[in-house]
Amino acid sequence: MEEYIKIWMAEHKIWLVALILQAVVCAGFCYFIANEKNRDPLAWMMLGFFFGIFSMIALAAVPEIEFEDEDSVDDMSENQPEVLANGQWKCRCSQINSGSDKNCIKCGRSPDAIV
Repeated sequence: MEEYIKIWMAEHKIWLVALILQAVVCAGFCYFIANEKNRDPLAWMMLGFFFGIFSMIALAAVPEIEFEDEDSVDDMSENQPEVLANGQWKCRCSQINSGSDKNCIKCGRSPDAIV
């Protein structure tokens, strides 16, 4: 039995090396592509190592994750209603409501709701 394993290893060594090399190359490509698409590169690297070309195809199919600009996240003034001088407030839907209205007449938002 032991001799059979030695013979099998000698005959198939090149295939094992090729398989491991293919796994490492696919893992590297998946890491690079995932990093460019703002995905988790370590997770995609592991998927690339174990699933090879299939994970590369899946990664090519997923869209890039785009982050919002810091200016739009920090500027929350557009989400709050505009308070007018006479006690009225203007909702984001452009409806002008009286100061006694608790919710917008048109859309139902409250003046302090940030959507």
